[in-house]
Amino acid sequence: MKIGITYDPPNTNNEIFGNGIKQNSIFLCEVLQNCNFDVSLIVSPGKWHLNDVSKFSNQNLKVDQYENIDNYDLIFQVTFQIPKDKIIELRNKGKKIILYSCGNEYIVVTEKTLFGGVSRFEMQYSKEQLFDEIWTIPQHTNTNYHFWKILFRTEVREVPPIWSPQILELSEKEFFENSGIDYSYKKRETNSIAIFEPNINVVKWFLPPLLICESAYRTGAKINHVYLTNLSNKKDPFNLDLANKIVKNLDLFMDKKLSIEGRYNTLQFMSKYADIVVSHQWENALNYLYLDLAWWGWPVIHNAYLCKEIGYYYDGFNYEEGGKILKTVMENHKFEEYIRENRKNLQRFLPSDEKLIKEYKELVNRLFL
Repeated sequence: MKIGITYDPPNTNNEIFGNGIKQNSIFLCEVLQNCNFDVSLIVSPGKWHLNDVSKFSNQNLKVDQYENIDNYDLIFQVTFQIPKDKIIELRNKGKKIILYSCGNEYIVVTEKTLFGGVSRFEMQYSKEQLFDEIWTIPQHTNTNYHFWKILFRTEVREVPPIWSPQILELSEKEFFENSGIDYSYKKRETNSIAIFEPNINVVKWFLPPLLICESAYRTGAKINHVYLTNLSNKKDPFNLDLANKIVKNLDLFMDKKLSIEGRYNTLQFMSKYADIVVSHQWENALNYLYLDLAWWGWPVIHNAYLCKEIGYYYDGFNYEEGGKILKTVMENHKFEEYIRENRKNLQRFLPSDEKLIKEYKELVNRLFL
């Protein structure tokens, strides 16, 4: 049995971190390879010259051209979309097609429909069943499960999440050799905080973490600075006037503790400027950002209930609780204990984890019973 995974290579090394879905393709390939399957990354049309995945994986991952997709028995659509007529052709030939869903598509489609925009699955909406199954990672089950099942007329299965520090470690090695800056936690007394929410939809945006910082500041936390990243280049329909009206009423703003920043590589930014990350999500309770930071020892304060044991957890939309935790972390972050516990707890996500390998092997084999 040959397995193919759609993969849209990054145009630059740094782009691999811009969207978790590119990492998802590599992580899925690694775990299936560890299941002893014959698996390849199928590179998107027109990007065959960008097929070097060795810089992103310690494993010897195979890469193939999209033109050879007919040679595969099982195909996972992860990044780029396969044209609808091609999916129908492949299924008529007895191929299995799985949509491996890595985004909160319900919220994306809701916003695009109500406020304007294009869904990335638009060309695949169909009255026919295109996919044998849809696999969804746990953080999107609540919103996507029944949405996908009815819309795409197929079974939906929740599958275990996969994550690895490998891409980060290989990137850090290259970055350190070029600049001398490493990704590891550095104990400093600046008490500067970074907020890395992408600010592209309601799932993750800057205001909830900023309110956590504000709450901590009002109760005596000695915050030196808060960096609001992914904001400086925002254009319509972003309502800058409304954002300013909200933020200008905060003590942090009045005391000149805030700055608006652009988009950065998270760990490079932390190495140079910040000490703690404050984050918030809505219906996305697993996030590579938290796992990446915790692996390297950086304190990350978040409300992702599916990984409560990672970083520092607060509940739901309770910004005051988050503020109390932030203040405690600022005063009492124990790096050695923190990194030891987090690396132990992160083992369950690794492509090398025996339980994870067993689960994915069973999921694949069941498709051919």
